[in-house]
Amino acid sequence: MMRKSKILYMLILFVFSGCLLFVLKANKNNTNFIRSGSQSLESKLGESVKKVDKTEQVKDVYRDWIDKRNNEEDEINIKEDEVNIKEDEVNIKEDQTKIEEVETNIEKDRINIEDGTNIKEDQINLKEDETNIIADQTNIEGDHEVNEEDQMDIEGMNRKNEDINKNKNGKRGDDNKENIIDNNPEKVIRPGVISNVKEDKGHELKGDTQNDSPQNLKEPKANSDEDMSTILKKAPYAKMDLGDVVNKPKDGHNHVFFLKTHKTGSSTVQGIVMRYGDKRNLTFALPRTQGSAIAYPRLFSKQFVQPLKNVSKFDILCNHLRYHSSVHNILHKDTINFAILRNPVGQFTSSFFYRRLGEVCYNMSSNVKNSLGEFLNNVSSYTKMFPKCKKPGITNMQLFDLGMEENMTNNKDAILLKIQEIERNFHFVLISDYMKESLILMKDILGWSIDDIAFFDKNVRLDRKNDELTELQLKNLQSWNHGDFLLYEHFNKTFWKKVHDYGYERLQREVEELTRHNDDLYEFCVATEGSSKDAAIKSNNQFGAVWMAEHVNGFILRDKARGNKTCEQLARYEVAYTHYVRGKMKKLNYL
Repeated sequence: MMRKSKILYMLILFVFSGCLLFVLKANKNNTNFIRSGSQSLESKLGESVKKVDKTEQVKDVYRDWIDKRNNEEDEINIKEDEVNIKEDEVNIKEDQTKIEEVETNIEKDRINIEDGTNIKEDQINLKEDETNIIADQTNIEGDHEVNEEDQMDIEGMNRKNEDINKNKNGKRGDDNKENIIDNNPEKVIRPGVISNVKEDKGHELKGDTQNDSPQNLKEPKANSDEDMSTILKKAPYAKMDLGDVVNKPKDGHNHVFFLKTHKTGSSTVQGIVMRYGDKRNLTFALPRTQGSAIAYPRLFSKQFVQPLKNVSKFDILCNHLRYHSSVHNILHKDTINFAILRNPVGQFTSSFFYRRLGEVCYNMSSNVKNSLGEFLNNVSSYTKMFPKCKKPGITNMQLFDLGMEENMTNNKDAILLKIQEIERNFHFVLISDYMKESLILMKDILGWSIDDIAFFDKNVRLDRKNDELTELQLKNLQSWNHGDFLLYEHFNKTFWKKVHDYGYERLQREVEELTRHNDDLYEFCVATEGSSKDAAIKSNNQFGAVWMAEHVNGFILRDKARGNKTCEQLARYEVAYTHYVRGKMKKLNYL
């Protein structure tokens, strides 16, 4: 029994051992399989990783190539753009050149059109001038006959006066200039006038211009007993019909032409003339444009004047214009013609600062102290550096306003011809350095009253600093404005001849009367006078369209004077008055 059990036990043990060996063997095989599978997987993963790395490297290389190619293309595009930009710049310049050429052609066409109009106008004026020449020749022949008779009358009167004077112990009468001066205290004439009259030169000019004065233009000769109308009739420039001057109308002469020149006190005289015409509802020659100047700086032509309805001739002309003899064709035959001049020292000084020539023409800083003196110290240098200043009349402006071209204003022969023309066509030339005396003489010619010539000073420059000039600067100023000095010297002399013929005491009495009348009006009318750049003056719009340049005076009326027509007329400025007169003539159905 025990033997069977042992055998069974051995059998079970054998089976168990066999199973165990089988299991162990199977386990070993599995381990090898797993190990080999793992190794195979690792190998495959490694290859995959390597493949991935290679792919990324390829991608990186591709990206680098793409970037490089793009950069190269960008550089090429940049260069092409730069070339295109340069081409565009060239094209723009070419287009600008073409535009300038077109503008130049347009301007030439405009000038040609204007020239065509001017040619027609000149042809008409030429025919009129030819007619006037024939008439003048006839008048000259008649004047020769009249002058011979007048000369005989004068000689007879002189002999009569000599006889009268002999009866007075050989003393000459009060009509003698030297005795008038010696027998009257200086208070009779304004300071400086007596010495001027004794030397027979009027307002003294700096520098030696005596040798350059026109010698072939005779001043009017007349006995001192004669009145101004007789003197005018005998003057070499009185070739027009002076019937209404000799036979002065009771209420004053209504046909007036005043040639308004620049920076000569002309705004004051213009205001007087405009007020006179305004009070009497006279017709005014006004510019076609809305400004106050008649096409300045172009030479006058009647096409620049606003025509009137059913009226061919104008009563008053006093706005800025550049003189041409054709202006007389739009005026009445009996029109009295005036102009005004000023010592070129004061005129050029005022013009230089008023028009800012230092800054505009000669590139000076606005802060340059005494820019006028700086310019006059170096006239030649400045004019060579800046030869094409566009401002008209930067030299000899008074001759320029009288119609001379700038390149002729230093030609002595041309200047003498211009002086002769002015003497022939104008009855009287005022001297603004003696404004009140000039206005009294003008009043006498026109038959006006003291009230008619009352005035407030207009366009007076307030910043008069730095006006003192050295001898060198005065000499250079005289050289730069030589033509204006010749012009002024001549008419300054004829002015003092008229003063002498009018009578010094008589003139002084009327000057004092005018001064009192002006003062009374100013006291009644004006509350404030100041710079036109001040806010209170700028806002002063009680006169309608108001314009004033900076650095000149302006007025504000008293409350009681507002609405007073005389006060408003006296204080009204050029542009405002022109605007007002234009509106008034529309209401009167002239426009």
